[in-house]
Amino acid sequence: MGKFLDSGHIIMCFEDWVALPNHPRQRPTDKHAKQTAKSIHAEDYGTHRKVCAVRIGPTGTLYKADGHTRTYHWTQGSLTPPETVQCDIYEAEDEEDFDQLYYSFDSTKSTKSASDDLFGMFNDLGLEFKTPRLRAGGVKTALNEAWGGPHDTKATFKLIQEWRDELLLTDALYDDGADPPRGLKSKGHPNALVAAMLLSFRRYGAEVSPFWSDVTADVGGKNGRVMDCVEAANRLLREKKNSGGGGAAAKELMERLLSTVVQWRKGGEYTHLPKATSSSSFRQAAEKAKARRKPSPQLSFV
Repeated sequence: MGKFLDSGHIIMCFEDWVALPNHPRQRPTDKHAKQTAKSIHAEDYGTHRKVCAVRIGPTGTLYKADGHTRTYHWTQGSLTPPETVQCDIYEAEDEEDFDQLYYSFDSTKSTKSASDDLFGMFNDLGLEFKTPRLRAGGVKTALNEAWGGPHDTKATFKLIQEWRDELLLTDALYDDGADPPRGLKSKGHPNALVAAMLLSFRRYGAEVSPFWSDVTADVGGKNGRVMDCVEAANRLLREKKNSGGGGAAAKELMERLLSTVVQWRKGGEYTHLPKATSSSSFRQAAEKAKARRKPSPQLSFV
């Protein structure tokens, strides 16, 4: 594939470099390329040719470790591609070692965001969401709140694996062609709502999908002083929108939204806005229910 100059260095033709696979958790390169178009054009041309790759084991697959954005510009014609690149080869013992090498390159050469991290994790797990908010990776805070605490990057990846079904059920709500549109909105739906959805899906599965579909469409009803559970949930959301607040206020909103889904399952109604239910107790019940429930072969609903 190229001529070794000395141990760990190789001159590689441009086509061979482009053909190397990316790291599975690589960020959305087209999005980052637009953000860096001006700065990358200002770089010295010679530095463009210097790239890095990682091989897992002595005979494993060779992956790009950096240069993804430059390669995107080269292949799109916004930068003149070189005939060859100078590639430094690193060897990783296993996939975990590979991840650490990848993140060390990425952290020193980019301003990678938390949403980029999540996009890469979704990609690695084969999760392709139709909900724009999920595709953009805007669920880390909600996942942490649903689980009950913050996580580092490695733990977040495991968390996404464990909450895969709940994320897919949340995504299945999205229908922007409906009247009114249904599913999570990029703006206007706080993380507390997403966390309440995830926790309730973990406890009740797809049974509560119709409730959250109606909540996101804001199609609740009221008769005099009596309101249904969907209307109660949306009043809580409007109250949050008007008052703002985070931290303890966000947790309280999540717990009050959990109360509405519990009441909905009972066929109940409200004359006053609901009080909070204990999220720790709800979380314990959700974990027990999840352990008893067999994985559903169909995660969407009609």
